[in-house]
Amino acid sequence: MKTEKERQERLLRDVFAEDFDRTEHATREVRLLVRQFRLAYWRRKTNRVLLAVAAMVAIGVFTTLYTREAETPSQTVALPVTSPSKPQLSSTPTISKSPDYLTDKELLSLFPPDSCFLAELDGKQVLVFKDPALAAAVLH
Repeated sequence: MKTEKERQERLLRDVFAEDFDRTEHATREVRLLVRQFRLAYWRRKTNRVLLAVAAMVAIGVFTTLYTREAETPSQTVALPVTSPSKPQLSSTPTISKSPDYLTDKELLSLFPPDSCFLAELDGKQVLVFKDPALAAAVLH
């Protein structure tokens, strides 16, 4: 059984032979030649398309990696809490290890006793003031 390369070499040898068009099998060999040229054309075209797709995928991957590195992680901003004009000091120290967040007790200790409380609303904790004047002073 002949390999594909041997067939191509024989076909090219026959094409370049001087009596190619005068042989008895000329029409059969012309068909084989046309078939080989068509296959070569489709292989080149398929290779180009696959190369273009691979290039687009590589560009997409590198772009995604580059934009991920360029993004800054979202940071939580802690707003300063203004205390009332005459805050009462609590007996417990309010020194926290992390200056970004306050615990519930630390937050409540910033205000006069029984002036506010924490309530849960839609799954979130909300600071509720009993005195509207204190709420206006703190929130504005």
